[in-house]
Amino acid sequence: MARDRQCVQIHHCNVSHRAESRSSLDALVKASAERYISSAEIAAVYAALGDTSSSLQWLNKAVNERASALVYLNVDPIFDHMRGDPRFQVIVRRVNLIPIVDGSSKKLRQFHP
Repeated sequence: MARDRQCVQIHHCNVSHRAESRSSLDALVKASAERYISSAEIAAVYAALGDTSSSLQWLNKAVNERASALVYLNVDPIFDHMRGDPRFQVIVRRVNLIPIVDGSSKKLRQFHP
């Protein structure tokens, strides 16, 4: 799907392409008003761009829509920098996971395909 490719491209953004990534993200958010795009995917892109507050807002939306991708919150490295944030820990608990704040998510990832 084109949407999945676009999310992956934005997901792997780097500093030299930050403006392009932000522009693509804006288009993705706009498109989400017209068709279904998982809020969890949008949250991950915001996290990749370092926008913790926006990522948390979209994660809350993802919880409300019961996005299946949320089961990976404890192992997805895109959220590593947010794990110590109490707001992130609340979201993790809302998904019925145990918050991980001590870096042990790296240990869990070794079992993740």
